[in-house]
Amino acid sequence: MRNLAPFEIGSVIKILNHIHCQIRDKHQIPFPKPETFWLSTYVYERRYIRIHEDGRIEGGLSRFVSSLVDFSFIRSIVAHRYSLVGIAYDPVSLFLLDLFRHLEKYADMKTFVEALHDWERGKNFRLYAGITSKDIPCEATFTNFKERLGEELYNQIFHVLVEIAERLGFLSYKIIATDGTLFPTNARYKGCTWFEGECNCIGFVGIIDNVRKRVRYRLSHPDEEALHKEIRIKVECPSSRFPEDAKIKRPKVEVMTLALQEADPEKPSIFNQIFGVQEELQRENLDLVVKRWLLTEIAMGDSPKTDSFFFR
Repeated sequence: MRNLAPFEIGSVIKILNHIHCQIRDKHQIPFPKPETFWLSTYVYERRYIRIHEDGRIEGGLSRFVSSLVDFSFIRSIVAHRYSLVGIAYDPVSLFLLDLFRHLEKYADMKTFVEALHDWERGKNFRLYAGITSKDIPCEATFTNFKERLGEELYNQIFHVLVEIAERLGFLSYKIIATDGTLFPTNARYKGCTWFEGECNCIGFVGIIDNVRKRVRYRLSHPDEEALHKEIRIKVECPSSRFPEDAKIKRPKVEVMTLALQEADPEKPSIFNQIFGVQEELQRENLDLVVKRWLLTEIAMGDSPKTDSFFFR
């Protein structure tokens, strides 16, 4: 049994005090807009958290999250997207409201904005995000906010939240597969449930040649929609316990996912050169990028057909 004492509320709050200080030291870019031009003002406040015996959190997940985590670091991350002039909402307020919508499982932003306008249903959301009933944002405000930040900044904010969860010990990065019943059934999970030692080192011989052929095929069939679809590199399951039966095919394991995207002249992709498609992609103004992989080792052979990449 794992010791659950570090996950008690009191222990979590003590650790969070140190984490918040470290995050503030890391994100110190001042937000350029004076507070007199803000339509809302988020202020972190630690509120009492009560968890009932049946697991219910009093006030819901929005109260739980906003009471534990200080989201002020968001202003530093997005500061360069705001100017000195003009009126705007505190970016922390808008991010939190969007987060609350997902945590409380509202179907869409329209439904959530209606709840924000409701005096009773929206009062806690407004309180936690620092907005008043007179300046409630509309749907377009959230759309403009996301466009202002872009996907990269939004992901940067979430990376900080993931870092917090990791430091608290909430993430172990171990795979868990469950069925949920006490008798054999056809579980909804369709992947492998063994996770054996061989999974730590899955080898692929000739991967450079394989990728090169896949990319060249995409370029020779210029279907704009298919061109930018993911290129999934798979290898046979390495398990030594798989039955040696000619009628049973070994399942494929996805070890790497690539994609083609518009080239960045300032940051050319190193994978163009690694997989030997630099000239072809340069002519088409494209870059080869890796979206998912967990590479552990590379053993270069005498030719692209004999090189070996090892994944976990």
